[in-house]
Amino acid sequence: MEQPPEGDLTQHSPAANRFVGNNYSDADLARDSAGQVHPHYDFTPRSASRLARGELVREPALGLVRVATVPDTSCRPHHVWIGWASHNTPCHAMGSYPTQQRFDVRGPAQADQLLIRQGIDQANWARRQITGDIARLIAAHTYLSPRSALYNFAVFGEIPLVLYDELRTVNRYQPGLNPWIQALGRYCTSRRTRREAIPGWGPQPPDGDEFPPDPGPPPRASARRHKPTGRISPEMASKLTDAAFALGFTLAGSRVTAEKARRILASHALERPPA
Repeated sequence: MEQPPEGDLTQHSPAANRFVGNNYSDADLARDSAGQVHPHYDFTPRSASRLARGELVREPALGLVRVATVPDTSCRPHHVWIGWASHNTPCHAMGSYPTQQRFDVRGPAQADQLLIRQGIDQANWARRQITGDIARLIAAHTYLSPRSALYNFAVFGEIPLVLYDELRTVNRYQPGLNPWIQALGRYCTSRRTRREAIPGWGPQPPDGDEFPPDPGPPPRASARRHKPTGRISPEMASKLTDAAFALGFTLAGSRVTAEKARRILASHALERPPA
């Protein structure tokens, strides 16, 4: 491959790329968090020999990519080998660059640095954890890619176990961010609901429903029947008691017995409560 003016790019084995990078064409925390997180970035020039793994760099031929491998000075004198990684498109390229060649490295703007430093100092003074806003801002400046756990935490507040692995990776290759990583790690471990999203973080559903609620099936027609009350009309009761009196007098031959049977039947017919 013809060597470009800025460096010698050759194909790099995917197995060597263990750091998830991204060209960041689809990363927009302000959009994904519904305007709740607004990180500000600055680009600072730095020599090739001082680049750290995981940093986002503007490579002249590749654009915005991550440093996937630590610069190696053993290739040839006054040159370093640097591996690049991109998340959205296949990119496992490697380049040989002069040790003093300068790259634009993306980092947090001074305003965000001051906010984070103030948040950490206030938390240490009050002997408490940093606030959620500071934790999100730290994650916004340390996430590995838009598909990483740190990015998802900055949007929704979820804390899966892999997030701690990402914090260790950032802390290992960018030791200058150690105070930030330590503060964010303590915040995550102190949270009781770690894996659930924090209410109010990230895009919220609209206040009103787009469609009215389903009223459900129409009520069924009543098939209620009128239950018998257990009572009979006075006319019918009178006829039945007269018949019972006559029957009782005929069979028993006693007016007293017939009268007793009549009273029992009348009481049962007229005073029985409804079923």
